[in-house]
Amino acid sequence: MDQERLLAAVLLADVVGSTPLYERIGDDAALQQISDCLDAIREVVARHGGDFIYSKGDDVLSLFESAEAALKAVCQISSQLTARYSATLSMSPQGCPPRPTPGRC
Repeated sequence: MDQERLLAAVLLADVVGSTPLYERIGDDAALQQISDCLDAIREVVARHGGDFIYSKGDDVLSLFESAEAALKAVCQISSQLTARYSATLSMSPQGCPPRPTPGRC
């Protein structure tokens, strides 16, 4: 069996601070904010040519054809969501941005 090799970038974006958010503002309100946040992440991923693969809880797994596209998406997700949700999710600008971690799958 021949195996095809694919060079790609995988992005796993996780919402930081979601558990304390549920405790602070309640299940319904927190679920709505987390859903809005994940929708925004998916939109940015699509805008940068990424493919949504999977989502569970408060994270999104996406695949990009290039590391550059994934990194551009990470930068936009970080700036857009930090500005929008940092006060609600108790994030500091230093603690919020996703950190790209290179590796092999």
